Amino acid sequence: MVKDNAPELEFAEISENYQLPIWEGLSAIFTSTSPERDEIFDIYCIHHFGKFNNSLRIFHTMYVNPDTSVSWYSNWENGDLNTYDDEFNAFLERWGFYYDGKLSVSFKITTDQYINMIPLADSIDMMDSIIFAERKLHVGSGNEIIYQKNGNDRHYSFSVGWGDCPSGCTAYHYWNFLVTEDCEVVFMGENGPEIPEWLKRNCNITSTTTSNNLSKSALKIFPNPINHFLNIEINNPENHLLNYEINDVLGNSLLNGRFINNTSIDTNDLINGIYFLVIRDGKNIVSVKKLLKK
Repeated sequence: MVKDNAPELEFAEISENYQLPIWEGLSAIFTSTSPERDEIFDIYCIHHFGKFNNSLRIFHTMYVNPDTSVSWYSNWENGDLNTYDDEFNAFLERWGFYYDGKLSVSFKITTDQYINMIPLADSIDMMDSIIFAERKLHVGSGNEIIYQKNGNDRHYSFSVGWGDCPSGCTAYHYWNFLVTEDCEVVFMGENGPEIPEWLKRNCNITSTTTSNNLSKSALKIFPNPINHFLNIEINNPENHLLNYEINDVLGNSLLNGRFINNTSIDTNDLINGIYFLVIRDGKNIVSVKKLLKK
């Protein structure tokens, strides 16, 4: 959004119309079965920020520097965000801000909500009682996912960085994916220097390794589009107990169950839209299939 100067930057709550295509494309890449997908999610773990920090790069905190002459300054010093200003108090309450400490002359206020901090910081910064307000930013750079849209095509660039990253990193390696309007994933190539071995995190959140004894060619999933029941048939000679789940585009598991050779799934409670069927043999992914519910 920042790189594209998207109009949504002006809103604290990003509309689903803007979010859903982004999450849908990420879900399509995440559930695809390619070695490059395994590298970015399982080996280098680019969905995490930094090599030693498991926290997501999501901004929940703002630094606020009020004028020391305001009547409520002592309240903030004591951890009380009451400003004696009904409008300001309502603003802080609306977005769930709470006192989170002080750094030098600036107070840290934090919210647990997933919101766009840029316009909120701008709103506080414009108040007469405030010298400045800005969202908290992580120092340096490193693992990033960059999204851009060109027509109906969605472009995702995953990067891992190393070499003095607190100052901006001296080297980067990139993996580039294209997701079409129909959620087909095309790996567009990678570029950058060879990645040092020590950057591997091996979080292994998933595995797209297909079981040697189960063939995708022997798998039938029908009908698609779905109206009511979805049928799965697979040649499972060793009678492994298989797991299935149907996820929405945000990765939420909506339906799940177990079967051996075939099963029929009642999708009547699913609203019309795009979903992903994931079939696993233990921890190994046998198949990922995009579904359309009509």
